[in-house]
Amino acid sequence: MTIYGYIRLSEREAEQGTSLASQRDEIQRYADSKNEEVSWFEDDGFSGRSSKRPEYQRLRRSLATSGLTAVVCRSVDRLGRNLRETLDFVEEASLHGVAFVATSSGVDTSTSNGLMFIQMMGVFAQAESGAISERQAYSQGQRRSEGRSIGLPPYGFTVQHRSDGAFRVINDSEAVHVRNAANLIIDGSSIRATAIAISDDGARTRRGSFWTGDSLSRLLRNPSLCGLRHYQGEITTDADGVPIVDTHLAIISLADWRSLQEAMKKRTQKRVKNVRHEQLLLAGIAQCGSCGGALTRDRYMSGDKKLPQYRCPKGKIKGCPRPVTAPAAHLDDYVLDQFSGMLHFPVTAILETEDAAPTLQRESISLQIENLFAEMKTADAHNFTEIAEKVSVLKQQQTTLIPNTESVIVETGETFGEVLETDPRRVVNQAIETLALSPPIKKGAKGKFQDRVTIHWCETPQDFDTD
Repeated sequence: MTIYGYIRLSEREAEQGTSLASQRDEIQRYADSKNEEVSWFEDDGFSGRSSKRPEYQRLRRSLATSGLTAVVCRSVDRLGRNLRETLDFVEEASLHGVAFVATSSGVDTSTSNGLMFIQMMGVFAQAESGAISERQAYSQGQRRSEGRSIGLPPYGFTVQHRSDGAFRVINDSEAVHVRNAANLIIDGSSIRATAIAISDDGARTRRGSFWTGDSLSRLLRNPSLCGLRHYQGEITTDADGVPIVDTHLAIISLADWRSLQEAMKKRTQKRVKNVRHEQLLLAGIAQCGSCGGALTRDRYMSGDKKLPQYRCPKGKIKGCPRPVTAPAAHLDDYVLDQFSGMLHFPVTAILETEDAAPTLQRESISLQIENLFAEMKTADAHNFTEIAEKVSVLKQQQTTLIPNTESVIVETGETFGEVLETDPRRVVNQAIETLALSPPIKKGAKGKFQDRVTIHWCETPQDFDTD
């Protein structure tokens, strides 16, 4: 028959004069009294609060060894100082018929008194765990109510240490990249293309890596970006069910965040196989001159490469008499050439302001509707009908909450010439209302774009005179 003797000493205990030899001697005396042999497991210089001790782990893997009768330590704290971990070890040993003995503590789980002692330890461990959880929950709740920082701040924020605690604040140098990314996606850019764009602008993740579609998507889904408080995936609300918004921590507005989530949801819809969907320069603007339908993205073979092109999606089968196509690079270059005489024109933007109260109320109702839809998945027939009625009432309330929005066109201080190099689509969207691409005069002939393209400018003709 065999017992396993486990001895452990931390670095701090060694400095205080405690030794492994004294533990070994006491365990050996116990083994001699039982007339059993000892196999030793020794962790020198390891804290008992960690389970990542090499000999402790080897001991645990050896509990199923044939002929093993007991694991012996000088005291319970030699096995470990994590109460829950120690109890788990003792329980695992008992499943293999192995007793746990702490010689100086008088603990022997092969006896009724030893089992009672272990059970009492379990009660204390559960009470301690509950007390710790309650203290943590109260402390964190209090810190959140005071606006203090908890955990690592997401990209766009940093922690400011003050005399009354640590508080989350906006990191301006990171926030500008967050706003740019949000605006690009809302305006129609793909998540992947946006990740490349902000990486090209110098933005890096907290680990110093280039942004990817996945990492950017995770960031932009964080409600903290618009100041919404949240915990474990749930938006925090007040007693009236209204979401709590820290406006001083809003990198983007609540309305923009909601628009961003809708735009990102569309980007994740199933795409046509083998067709890239980076938005073309004239997407939503270019039309087929034969049928008036919007030109969509397609690809054509050029040598061994597939290049993007504009194509009428209808075709003759769906009623277009002469569907048109055009290589994207050629048509885009032709359109951009038309701006040569307008490089000094000012770039404008539409500045929209809306009442904050209706927006918050709409957001609150949206969250309630989402929660009710989640309940529908497990509801029985009676509750399903009741939940559906609640959803209907909430949607009616939502339709009445129309915020007063004011739109003002303002100059950004940039010119067409400055923006065309970095964001040509912004200039094209401002200047061109529609563009019609007609088929060649002769079937099969390519024709020059100046003979096939008709541009309808947004402003008066004299303002966009290119002569």
